[in-house]
Amino acid sequence: MNENYETIDLTELINLIKKHLILIILVTLGFGVIAGLFTKYGIDKEYSSNTVIYVNSAGKDQDMDYNTYRLNQIIANDVAELVKRKKVIDQVITELGQEKVLDYKQVKDSLSVNSINESNFITIEVTLKDPNLAAAVANKVADLAKPEAKNMTNLESIEVFDKAEVNKNPVSPNLMLNTAIGVVLGLMISVGYVLLREFMDKTIRTSKDVERYLDLPILGELPKRESL
Repeated sequence: MNENYETIDLTELINLIKKHLILIILVTLGFGVIAGLFTKYGIDKEYSSNTVIYVNSAGKDQDMDYNTYRLNQIIANDVAELVKRKKVIDQVITELGQEKVLDYKQVKDSLSVNSINESNFITIEVTLKDPNLAAAVANKVADLAKPEAKNMTNLESIEVFDKAEVNKNPVSPNLMLNTAIGVVLGLMISVGYVLLREFMDKTIRTSKDVERYLDLPILGELPKRESL
């Protein structure tokens, strides 16, 4: 017995999709709408604020040579690790009076500290559900980093170059991306369902189905008669 029934040619596929086009469109749009609504109303928004600090191991009036520049980069990396320490984060929470709202792990996970292109500038970025709190934490971390860094390194100066501002635009979730994912998922599921149902349906409707499912030759066909 041949296995032609396990395959479907392009023409049949196109006709099958046309036949169930309304179903495919409805399911696809439905998944997109559900994904969009869930993203907008079912997932908590997160907001990000960042501040920039500048570190310098030389005095303000001293020229910076290459060795000093490299030392500043090393110190910048040390400061980036320093502000993530529990002592600093606990002090941030206490001074902001947010002991009931924040904890060490939550702040540490929300904190991203990086040196900008291996320069003397360090960005401190905080991402939280409250935009005002995110900005407050970022600025407080920068303020507390100054004395801590001077105590533990040879820094001559560490200054806040750019204070964090409240950002009312959420950085996550991504509404457009999640909606697009929902649309693609809906399209895949609807087309997959249509194809699966077609392959599982062994009902004989045409002479072509006889050849496909029963592997029998067609000796002749009766012409269609109009109803009396």
